[in-house]
Amino acid sequence: MRRITSKLFIIMAIALVVLLTVEILSLNDETSSAIAKIFGCEEYIENGSGYDEIGRYIRGAESADGTDCLVIGDSISRQFFSEMPHDDNVSIQCSNAAICVVGQYMLAMKWLDTHANAKEIYLFMHPTSLTRTYDTEWTYPYVVIPFGLYDLMGYLDYDTIKNMESVYGRLFMRKSVVELINDSPLNRKLYLNYIKKHREDYVQQYSFEISEEYIVKLKNECEKRNVKFYLMPTPSSDYQKATIDGMRDDYNKSSLAEIFPGYLSDIFYFSNEYSNDYQHLAPEYATREFMNEILQDAYGDKIASFYSKIGE
Repeated sequence: MRRITSKLFIIMAIALVVLLTVEILSLNDETSSAIAKIFGCEEYIENGSGYDEIGRYIRGAESADGTDCLVIGDSISRQFFSEMPHDDNVSIQCSNAAICVVGQYMLAMKWLDTHANAKEIYLFMHPTSLTRTYDTEWTYPYVVIPFGLYDLMGYLDYDTIKNMESVYGRLFMRKSVVELINDSPLNRKLYLNYIKKHREDYVQQYSFEISEEYIVKLKNECEKRNVKFYLMPTPSSDYQKATIDGMRDDYNKSSLAEIFPGYLSDIFYFSNEYSNDYQHLAPEYATREFMNEILQDAYGDKIASFYSKIGE
């Protein structure tokens, strides 16, 4: 019996050493690629991470660049605004829908805290982007990892963190653990695949639960600082019209309907032929000239305070 116990102990010790060695090698910049290839994690290198993609918008928001107008939003707004000519007074940090409204809120708060001269914030979101929850595919790599590693999760309230922990686990919300996951393609593959298979999305009480809370929070914070805040719908393909119409009851349940009554009715719809994915403009139509025409039709002079500067 002692022999068997000793052998089992030795086997377990060897296995532990092997696992620790693989983990250390996966975290090492010089060997992580090789480990990723052995364990089939190349896509986690090729596709990068949410930290890489979202980090540049966080750095842009926290940069003391003297801007007094912030433009943020989902990937549709990024397509329309990110390539506009630079203006010294306007900070364009449009990212994507994967960061949810809580990510947009953290970007805005960081920008407000580093811009005492702030005057305006524009949040451009497609209605479907406003219904995003804490899911098992996008929120961890695009919210928890980047905003956690940049120490911005403190902007979120206690209940929000608890709701995220119910999906991702309290341990995996700790910065030290988030760093281990982000720094290793193998760790990202293991953990992200685990939550996809074994965890469930956070279920909102209604479609705009999270958006209502954080858009109202942001609006109130802007009012305290004498900063104007605007929630604007992005242009949408005709394909999305039925889906958006189906959101009206839930939208009307929220206080957003009182604060921004024209949000859904003001959406500008473009023909499906201009889009490959029924969300963004297809590359052949995403020209500055054509996008300027859509912006004019969609907003007229509603965004003139910054668009007249950067859209020239």
